[in-house]
Amino acid sequence: VNPATALVMTQHVLQVSKGGWLLQTGAGSALGRMVIRLGKHFGFRTINIVRRKELTDELKQLGADEVLSSSEDNIPARVQEITHGAMVPYALDCVAGPGVLDVIQSLAPQGRLLVYGTLSGESVPLDTRALMSGQRAIEGFWLSEWVKQQGVLRMLGLFRQITSLMRAGVLTTPVAATFTLDQLTQAIERVEQAARGGKILLKLDGA
Repeated sequence: VNPATALVMTQHVLQVSKGGWLLQTGAGSALGRMVIRLGKHFGFRTINIVRRKELTDELKQLGADEVLSSSEDNIPARVQEITHGAMVPYALDCVAGPGVLDVIQSLAPQGRLLVYGTLSGESVPLDTRALMSGQRAIEGFWLSEWVKQQGVLRMLGLFRQITSLMRAGVLTTPVAATFTLDQLTQAIERVEQAARGGKILLKLDGA
């Protein structure tokens, strides 16, 4: 799901142009890292928002152009500085909550924000004037709904592209640890750690 979501959002829905700027929240997540590698692969630039500033070096090694902290940086001001006043034409958000206002204020005129998650569990205190000014747009994205609108041939092409990008190391997910079912308690403890370094897997007997 993550590889398909990252690829479809950036290449099929937003159609991020080569050299264009894309701003994303939740950049330290597995999907966020895929977006960074897609940017490096397809030639678009990324501004990545994280909670923990210490992720900066790690994400830049993946290919992130800029990394900002939601708790330390004035996001719209930094985006304006990075883009020399142009702001960003594309944005992705998976967090929701008050921070979305910073993302909207970072959009260029006619800029598009794609919302695909609500990790914060909070609603967005939307200022509609921020959308009216510059004709900015917010759109929702849910992979299963997008798939329903596609034909069989397009989906087959998408699967081939995902397979190719996985083999190339672009759409991959790091695994931090693997546990057996009798180690379920330890696996849950590891999942709840703030910085676990990748996905936690459960291995079935005989698998």
